[in-house]
Amino acid sequence: MSKNGFTYLFCCTLFFFGCAYRDNQFDPQSPLYRVYPPELSVVLQFDSTKVNSINNDTFYAFTPLNLTISASSKGGARRDTDLEILYLHFLNGKEQDKDIIEDSINITLQDSGTHLLQFQSSEKTGTETAVEQKIFILSNKEAPRIISFTSSEDTLLVGHDYNIQFTTEVIDSNNLLKELIYVISSSRNVTKSIDEHSLHVRDTLSYSFLRNDTGKVIITLKAVDILERVHSMDVELIVIENPPPYNPPSISNITYDPQNINVMQEVNFMVTYTSSSENITQYW
Repeated sequence: MSKNGFTYLFCCTLFFFGCAYRDNQFDPQSPLYRVYPPELSVVLQFDSTKVNSINNDTFYAFTPLNLTISASSKGGARRDTDLEILYLHFLNGKEQDKDIIEDSINITLQDSGTHLLQFQSSEKTGTETAVEQKIFILSNKEAPRIISFTSSEDTLLVGHDYNIQFTTEVIDSNNLLKELIYVISSSRNVTKSIDEHSLHVRDTLSYSFLRNDTGKVIITLKAVDILERVHSMDVELIVIENPPPYNPPSISNITYDPQNINVMQEVNFMVTYTSSSENITQYW
């Protein structure tokens, strides 16, 4: 056989082998058979003015939120088969609705809380694809508010070490508070995450201060909610020079004249004292 003839036969062999391998992928009886999960596509349409924040598969919105949900699913390795899509709706973990989506549906989310939308599509072979969307519906737009932020000290001396306690109270009527940030300086922050929610959130922070210069120190508290809204409040600390040491006046001697005193006689007293201050105004 010529060199050209061998090359032709080899190429044809590869071609037929490739076709056989491709076809056997779709034959359930073939050891080359491969399972392809459904291809599921879900699109949500809504009024963007109602939505405050979006993070991947989670977003926050205000009630009521109207949603148009369009979904499609293709099955088979060639993606040429339309598949049914099961739609499930949960509110705070409890099932609210269940339906089959033909093309699109319209829903309205009114109740505040955590809404979970699930979309499922499955092949006859048992393979399944699922998509989830979590939506937090908020009852109103009121953000957490700081109502009190105080410090145990307000005047500090240069060169002295102080352990200052900051006391905080925040009103969080919608359980939206995410964290408290204490801004000590441009390079020093203390952040506390909020894990347990209540109407009144109270917190304390103990912080060590040692200042070597005089002036004002502004400490800022920031209350940040899950929508990244910030409410802040400041406290002001004053750092002053060390006052000179104070020594009270000391009386060293008292004399009087005359030495022998009669009844109703005038007596002159003379007091000798030492003092670091010239501000003594009287004695008795």
